[in-house]
Amino acid sequence: MFFLVDAMLGNIAKKLQLLGFDAEYCSDMEDLKLIEKSKNEQRAIISKDRELIARARKQNITSVHITKENEIE
Repeated sequence: MFFLVDAMLGNIAKKLQLLGFDAEYCSDMEDLKLIEKSKNEQRAIISKDRELIARARKQNITSVHITKENEIE
């Protein structure tokens, strides 16, 4: 599985990469461009942004909504 990780979650992107996952960190990409990139590259979106996750799900894009502040939670 391939991932797009939004600007709020740089640590998670690094950890996924260390574990061998293809995780691209998008630090300065607008939501609509991130969704488009996700569709084109068939990547799941990982984000804390509730609106971004809702938009992705409406377009049948696999997404993971991170709701906790601490990574361990």
